[in-house]
Amino acid sequence: MASENIKVEITHKETIKPSSPTPRHLSSTDLSVFDQFTPEIYVPLLLFYPSSSDEEVNNIDHHSLFAERSNLLKTSLSEALTRFYPFAGEFVYNVSIRCNDHGAGFHEAQVADASTLSTFIKSWTEIALGSGITTVPAVLPAEFRVAATLFPPQDFFSSSKPIVEFAENKCVTKRFVFDAAKIAALKSKAASITLPNPTRVEVVSALIWKCATEASRSNLGFVKPSVLLQVLNMRKRSGQAMTENILGNFLWKGIEEYKEKYSNGLSSEVIFQSLKESGNLLLKDSTENYTCTSWCRFPFYEANFGWGKPSWVSTHGSELKNKILLMDMSDGVGIEASLTLKEEDMAIIESNKELLAYASVNPTVI
Repeated sequence: MASENIKVEITHKETIKPSSPTPRHLSSTDLSVFDQFTPEIYVPLLLFYPSSSDEEVNNIDHHSLFAERSNLLKTSLSEALTRFYPFAGEFVYNVSIRCNDHGAGFHEAQVADASTLSTFIKSWTEIALGSGITTVPAVLPAEFRVAATLFPPQDFFSSSKPIVEFAENKCVTKRFVFDAAKIAALKSKAASITLPNPTRVEVVSALIWKCATEASRSNLGFVKPSVLLQVLNMRKRSGQAMTENILGNFLWKGIEEYKEKYSNGLSSEVIFQSLKESGNLLLKDSTENYTCTSWCRFPFYEANFGWGKPSWVSTHGSELKNKILLMDMSDGVGIEASLTLKEEDMAIIESNKELLAYASVNPTVI
């Protein structure tokens, strides 16, 4: 089954409320400056689970099994929302989250960045499994509030209008899958005296960027300056106290720049100016801008609710053009790249011989 042939039909919608009410003193959670600037673009995470051999051999009633699993997911989600109480609240535009136990839609979950999403899913699965002792502690108020304390919100971002508005383009998203052997070959080819051991994320993102700019140049008929914005999770890189387990958005545009300019930490004013610069750069028509985000090493393939681990974890197309999203394959070594480009650029890049020497386009997953 190829991913582009997957069709999802929502058959039921339900709002799940936290199993316990949120205390009054936690009724509001301020956004940080990082949260304020993050565009309102949602990237869903899809987890696919295989049928077990017992289900097939023993002719299990799939309707009853589905109802049982659905009930378990809803019950455990209700408890998880008590720990992650802002996820059941209501968004007060670019200012805060009103933690009023409104509930979360069972058919979808919109939470912050991949790190927060991973933490939430880990807690949810452990609750579903009925673990006596969970490895994810009950979330303390400080974990939600530390981001806004360290990086306070800015009034400039509190406008009712979107901070960044992107031009609409006819885009298409396709999966480019790099298996472990191809990545090893690509790393060997890319190694140099200055970079003797490039990471798999570096070599994959660099190759895609190179081929994407070639496709753009071919369609434009001239060379347009190109920029790749590599977004990094800063929790373990910032060197600042209390940031390793921070919940919410905590991303930066490049580790080398951070080490060089901000080794002593960041202030909201510095973040504000840097984010404005990044936003202006992304909106420039004189350059071809690409953004790359890596969800590699997040343990999504460990998400076991009681019927095994996922056989495939993927995502849906982005609303942004020139967007690269990297995720682990099930072996933890290969990479699945979700690439969103303008239709005319995708038509060229998907037949690029250099890229196809290392990647398969939309391969079957079952």
